[in-house]
Amino acid sequence: MISVLLCIQDITAQTSFTDFIKNQSDNSTKTHLTHKLEMDFRPGFIFQTHDFFRGDNYDMKPIRTSLSATLKYGFSQPENSATTAAFGKSTQGIGIAFNSFLEPSAIGSPVSVFAFQSAPVWNISSAVTLDYEWNFGLSFGWNPYDETTNPKNHIIGTKINAYLNAGINLDWKLSPNIGLLTGITFSHYSNGNTGIPNCGLNTVAFNLGMAYKFGKNENDAIRATPPEFARHISYDIVMFGSFRRKGIDTGNGILISTDRYPVAGFNFNPMYNVCYRFRTGLSLDATYDASAGLDYEDVICDLAGNCNKPEMILAPVKDRFTLGISARAEYVMPFFSINAGIGYNFLGNKDQHNLYQILALKTAITRSSYIHIGYCLRDFKDPNYLMLGIGFRLHDIAPKLF
Repeated sequence: MISVLLCIQDITAQTSFTDFIKNQSDNSTKTHLTHKLEMDFRPGFIFQTHDFFRGDNYDMKPIRTSLSATLKYGFSQPENSATTAAFGKSTQGIGIAFNSFLEPSAIGSPVSVFAFQSAPVWNISSAVTLDYEWNFGLSFGWNPYDETTNPKNHIIGTKINAYLNAGINLDWKLSPNIGLLTGITFSHYSNGNTGIPNCGLNTVAFNLGMAYKFGKNENDAIRATPPEFARHISYDIVMFGSFRRKGIDTGNGILISTDRYPVAGFNFNPMYNVCYRFRTGLSLDATYDASAGLDYEDVICDLAGNCNKPEMILAPVKDRFTLGISARAEYVMPFFSINAGIGYNFLGNKDQHNLYQILALKTAITRSSYIHIGYCLRDFKDPNYLMLGIGFRLHDIAPKLF
């Protein structure tokens, strides 16, 4: 059903920044880009997911409030272009956000830099649309956990964390160049299990924004028609790597590893291209995780009560490899695509025989290559590892519009 809804909207194939810039310089007859600046203010609420937020902090008071101000630059194709006729009126660009949780000494006041994309999902009227938007980037300036100087902050374990945001907005067209945005947005901050603690911070906020579009509107009376889409199978090959921390439940608490363990993986993913906007398929997922099967030495105490610090014990190399298969679905837009999957590891160490979930952002480098940034969960709840890598797409015969 989802694929049918996506295909109805005549969305075109993913196009790379490299191809786009080349085509713009080679063909001066093409219409110009539309540029936009936007400022947003987001007062919000912090989800009370940990005792730290509920009052187990230095002030012994709940921490509930979040505030954020963002500035974004975006660009889009003219409304009378073939690209817009195929993709819809998508806007993509970069932004910066200034955040406060009213606890700078315990949490920090981080600044986020991010890429974003937005597009209408419902044209309510000629002056109002319902738009989705996502942001993805990094946040800097956290005050992380420290055993001595910040022992109560069991939320954030690193100074730099990932930033993810998704929301919906009503876009009110006040004039040909000015828009008002009102909506709701959800944000997540965490380090992707590269450091411990990694409980993360989650917010929901009201979004109030003003946008200014530069230049004159193109003549939208002329409408282009995208080429007919031929359904086909393409093949994605992804190679990724990262580092992770791990904790072991000893029965008397969690034993935290002091080391970071390398993770590397390879995905082979045939995808059936249903339409311009949607792909689906199966993926064979091979992973090497140095922390798989991690164990620890027993604690031994002498007669005086002095106990040794337990050492982590790595599993044999052969037990650090897993092989799984996952069902994938991919939402395709210009420059970016979002890939989601659910899979099961059927080969490998016993403690790796589990369900896993993947969410990844693919950012095009060329028509057949992309940067892959993803995250893998275990059993829908347990943090697993980041997936930072590069991917290649073979046999992509979808039409290229620019």
